[in-house]
Amino acid sequence: MKGLPPDSAVFREANENWAWGTAEGQWTTAEELLATLIEVVDQGNRLVIMANTKKGTRVPDPIEIPRPYDRAHRRLSTIEEQRKFFAGAVVTQREGDETVT
Repeated sequence: MKGLPPDSAVFREANENWAWGTAEGQWTTAEELLATLIEVVDQGNRLVIMANTKKGTRVPDPIEIPRPYDRAHRRLSTIEEQRKFFAGAVVTQREGDETVT
């Protein structure tokens, strides 16, 4: 199994945690290069915007593509973010034995 690429059929069948594009938190080289390319092109676009607009113009936030192996970028959404996303619908969260709405 160690010699098989993570996207091979045998590896996918044997590894229950495998998801498309990731295997145990790994990307293929192609996926990593594509993500890096997108971030670099975005940075170049942001530089062009900064150079060709008036001072004080808001520049879009940089694109950061989360990597499956980088758990530091992951966080749970807050109740307020969930309510905003679901347009004010009731969102419940269990804390211990209590349910907060």
